Amino acid sequence: NVKIFITCLLWYSISSITSQSTKSILNKFPFPSFLSIFQFLTSIFLTLLIVFINKKLNNALLLVLPKGFLPKDFNINYLKNRQLISKILPMGISQFIGKFFSHLSTTLISIAMVSSIKTLSPFLMVLSYRLYYKVKFPIQTYLTLFPLVLGVIIMVLFDNISSISKSSSNNTLNRLLYSFISTLIFVVQNMYGKKVVTYTSSKINNNPADIKIDKLTVLFFCSLFGLIFSLPLFLFSELPILLSSSTNLELKSNTSFIPFKLLVLNGCSHFFQALLAFQLLGSISTVSYSIASMLKRIVIITVSILISGKLISNSQILGIILIGIGLYSYDRWG
Repeated sequence: NVKIFITCLLWYSISSITSQSTKSILNKFPFPSFLSIFQFLTSIFLTLLIVFINKKLNNALLLVLPKGFLPKDFNINYLKNRQLISKILPMGISQFIGKFFSHLSTTLISIAMVSSIKTLSPFLMVLSYRLYYKVKFPIQTYLTLFPLVLGVIIMVLFDNISSISKSSSNNTLNRLLYSFISTLIFVVQNMYGKKVVTYTSSKINNNPADIKIDKLTVLFFCSLFGLIFSLPLFLFSELPILLSSSTNLELKSNTSFIPFKLLVLNGCSHFFQALLAFQLLGSISTVSYSIASMLKRIVIITVSILISGKLISNSQILGIILIGIGLYSYDRWG
């Protein structure tokens, strides 16, 4: 499918920008909750801006963009719709928790390592369907996951050789745990979100009008809920540190203390990345989306290694090859 192929290419490119800018921001400015809030605020602003532009153009964007991408009439009544809010609230909660642990792990470990752990999502998805929905998978499904898991282990172990020798094993396990929790939460979110972002004839109002949940509305409410849940964490944990740091003369004289340009770039790329992800999830099956997401991780890992300027070792090449073989096998026979 040409549209899905182009969507994936755009998704991979923008996701690489988001990952690299996120790592750069957290290296200079280690406040994950602040970054999450900025991303949520940017998404809310851009959502309202697109709605405003669409109204000024007399809904011309509805004719250009895919069906179910934009709302036909986004108004204040959406904020009062309990059925809509109850559907999207779980996604907002998981978005907040998953993003927090994802940013926390990105602060502590490399992008390549975070992305390697996230490639375990097909395995976690199969496991979740087996345990929760009692779905029985054929033996080849589990066999195709073996090279995937082995590739991840090789990537993680190689990336951790130097850090393991410099830090305690408990710190290393904690770093891996943060990334794993984030991956697990996003797997659950994708399983639930598939029902929400798929553009069906589900009613969200108690009236004869058949209003459907579009991608932009889902992203708006996810960002709004994520912002609401992130604010207390920021106010009580990061704001006092940020204020005390800003009074430091050395930091005060450093104009790059808060990397505004990177934050704007990251916020915009995060918005379009999330919008493309919802569009893709609503267009294909959950398993196909998982495969596309894992291919995205391979792209991010490769770009991260190339940008860091490090030579790709034989172990890393072997890990990437095994991940690729696992994903291909899972897609073909799993």
